[in-house]
Amino acid sequence: MNKLLLDVKQPSELTGVSIFTFYSWISRKRVPYVKVGRLIRFEPRKIEKWIERNSVEKKNRMVTIWSQKGET
Repeated sequence: MNKLLLDVKQPSELTGVSIFTFYSWISRKRVPYVKVGRLIRFEPRKIEKWIERNSVEKKNRMVTIWSQKGET
């Protein structure tokens, strides 16, 4: 992403989320954006951080497996 500001199509393609969903998130202020007059634009750096903040990582925890006979 070497553009200074992106239109809604680029982050939509990057994330695989529809443009309509992005506009919904914009209206609810769930995604960082910039208004340039009437236009909605996105800063690539802020979108990357937003993706990182909203990523869900697998927890590393021990799982106990019980035998079918109910032994512990």
